[in-house]
Amino acid sequence: MDWLTILSLVNASAEIKKWIDIGLPVYTELQKKQPNLIPVIQKIGKDNFPELTTVIDMVAAGAEWLFDPHGNMWVQESLNELDNAGLEVDGLIGPRSRQAIKAFQAKHPPLDVDGWAGEQTCAVIATEKAKNVL
Repeated sequence: MDWLTILSLVNASAEIKKWIDIGLPVYTELQKKQPNLIPVIQKIGKDNFPELTTVIDMVAAGAEWLFDPHGNMWVQESLNELDNAGLEVDGLIGPRSRQAIKAFQAKHPPLDVDGWAGEQTCAVIATEKAKNVL
């Protein structure tokens, strides 16, 4: 079971928002000032704690996803456009955004209805948006 699945099973939206509020400015500054630092930190962690390699990879992938406000804003804007979701486009995936994602996923099988806009869900969103353009 991957970390997104585990996270989706936990009602942790307030905690997630707290992590985002703390982590987003740090992650953004690191990406601006030292874009190569995050992979170095990952390598140091894996070298010193090889038993945690899988966990480190999952956390790094999760951080990249959670702290990508532009990607999250694209999802929110897209769901507003496609489903009239009425979401605030703030880049934070809170309870309303997760519910809108679930509703979209439910309308587009075989997507997993988990409330997370991963690669497959985003691909379907992009396909649906392209249909509107053509």
